[in-house]
Amino acid sequence: MLSRFIGLRRFFSSHSKNVRVAADKRTDIVFGANTDVGKTLVSAGLVRAALRRNTVHYVKPLQCGGNDQEFVRRHALLQPRPSNALSAEILFQWDTPTSPHIASRMENKPQSDKHVMEAVNKVLVETTNRSGPVTTIIETAGGVLSPSASSPNNTSARHATSETGWGWIPQADLYQPLLGQTPVVLVGDGRLGGISATLSSLESLLIRGYDVTALVLLETDYDNVSAMREYVSRGHKLRAGNGETLFSNPNDSVMSLPAIPSDPQVPLDEWYGSDAVKERFERLDDFLQQSWEGQLLDLQSLRCTGRQVLWWPFTQHSQVQRDNQVALVDSASQNDLNVLVDGTDGICLERVSMKDMSGSEGTLGIGHGDSSLALASAGATGRYGHVAFPQTVHAPAVALGQTLVGPRGPGQGWAKRVFFTEDAASGMEAALKMGMKTYIKRMREEENESIEWVICGQENSYHGGTLGVMNATEPSFFNDGQHPWYECKGLFLSVPTLGFRNGVLSISFPEGSELEGTQTTFESIDHVLDIDARMISRKLHSQYRELIEMQWLVYEHSSVNKKISSVVIEPVLSAVAGMSFVDPLWQKALIAVAESRNVPVIFDETTSGLQRLGVMSGRDILREDPDIGVYSKLLTGGILPLCATLTTEEIFETFLGEDEAMAMLHGSSHCAHASGCTSALHALHAYDLLSEHSRKAKVSPRMLSTHIW
Repeated sequence: MLSRFIGLRRFFSSHSKNVRVAADKRTDIVFGANTDVGKTLVSAGLVRAALRRNTVHYVKPLQCGGNDQEFVRRHALLQPRPSNALSAEILFQWDTPTSPHIASRMENKPQSDKHVMEAVNKVLVETTNRSGPVTTIIETAGGVLSPSASSPNNTSARHATSETGWGWIPQADLYQPLLGQTPVVLVGDGRLGGISATLSSLESLLIRGYDVTALVLLETDYDNVSAMREYVSRGHKLRAGNGETLFSNPNDSVMSLPAIPSDPQVPLDEWYGSDAVKERFERLDDFLQQSWEGQLLDLQSLRCTGRQVLWWPFTQHSQVQRDNQVALVDSASQNDLNVLVDGTDGICLERVSMKDMSGSEGTLGIGHGDSSLALASAGATGRYGHVAFPQTVHAPAVALGQTLVGPRGPGQGWAKRVFFTEDAASGMEAALKMGMKTYIKRMREEENESIEWVICGQENSYHGGTLGVMNATEPSFFNDGQHPWYECKGLFLSVPTLGFRNGVLSISFPEGSELEGTQTTFESIDHVLDIDARMISRKLHSQYRELIEMQWLVYEHSSVNKKISSVVIEPVLSAVAGMSFVDPLWQKALIAVAESRNVPVIFDETTSGLQRLGVMSGRDILREDPDIGVYSKLLTGGILPLCATLTTEEIFETFLGEDEAMAMLHGSSHCAHASGCTSALHALHAYDLLSEHSRKAKVSPRMLSTHIW
């Protein structure tokens, strides 16, 4: 089981050739604070300076009107260099001089984000695998948030929904797959109002995870360069997504260029040829190269340093003896992780785009690096920071609570209260407290030392690593021997599972049960999940119920002190058991047995809930309401830990009393943190969009999970 957590085994790569990451293979991406701020001017100067030591490849992925590659060729090759030292290309071009999202529609030449980035990646693979040193300069179009090309094939949740169906995203989102391998040169706006435009662009890049290495402005009468140097010199430094401080030496990283001739008809040959311009571009190129080499040294040592200082969860460190057993994730975008591995030459690193096959252990909801989710979290952080939650309300927590118990939430029709914790294990701890105390109140039992309060659950279950929920599982390598206080406190039932065997969908019944060997097959998954239709013939349901009741009675009568006070179910999907699918009819029978004994039912929907199976809650499949439901992982879209334990008014009232000792004394300092609640609101809305998209596309709701994970 541990193998699914270790190193590169949780990833999948489909690329045959990778981008080489080496000191002499630098790639810069040039963004602008707006259109017409001098991106191409700076790109040409950078190309010219880089030609001192390397061959250079200039790339303009999107071009609308004009021909920037010819401008770069004309001004970069003024110095005596062979013409083949510079190669330049435009990947996608439209004739109309307007924004790419408009030009692509007007000329009926759509280009999807996927197609554009595949072309960019192909260029990087080719250039970085050339022999000898090479510098690649990628120039974007317009400003940081200017539109990319639009296409009907852009259909993810991050794209705009319009009547035409031609979605687009800002270019800063488009190029996110290049994070890490492409340090950014931001061309700021030196004009009146340019400070605001430049800072807005800088923050837009930082919140998307870019490493902004240098900031360049053309000199004007407003001296915006000095203002920017003052801003980035603050003691509270700006910080990149990789944790590094930015602009540590503003004199090198924030640079001004001499003003260009005011008359646009005047050729720029003399400007590029002046000593001042030449010196500053060469200084900028040297600074970028030194920064790149320093970044590469840090990356090369990261795995070794990590092995020395980190203690990984679910990892046997004695089996991690070499650096190449450690996954070095440099960035992530959508469903991909950008992983650095040892190159085939044994010297360089190689950048591999790998599918995150574990969904980052099930938390991935709307993709890695989604900027709208990052903005939602940042907005709440900027407004609230963190606020202690006892006897407090803030808008994100109230709105999320209403959403979770509302018409489109997992608590629709049954839940009235939401209890927030920081993670799923703590949420399940709270659920066990709620369930057991409610059972004791229902049965008017006395809480005395002679009774051992236990639970009934599924075999091969896992609810977290805290002691209470460890005790609520059968012995396994996840708990037995992990804690001297661990004690198995429950009846754990073998479950019938569903799967395709020889192409036929059928149920495998537990070994030794009366149903072992019985043949029960289905035409499709939808037939399995149609509980109402399966209940028309109650034979199998009755057989399940009789078997469960027998095991329950035998267990409780084996010791007069044992009392099952809660039932814990992982609806349909049992994750740690190898992502096995439990027959929902069996779980419905277990709930019926629990209800006949007034035992509260807890749904642990950490893995299966919130549209993972195409529905918000397992109740929509089982046609049974729990007393308590626990929701985490997907809740915030995967970016922040947060858990919501939903429950009924009856269970809430169990903890009402005259003194604080009767209250729910559970939680942490970060319960219902505003940034997590706001992220959850955003993620849940995104899941609604995906669900709506599947309905319009006539995709089975049962297949929605393939869109999310």
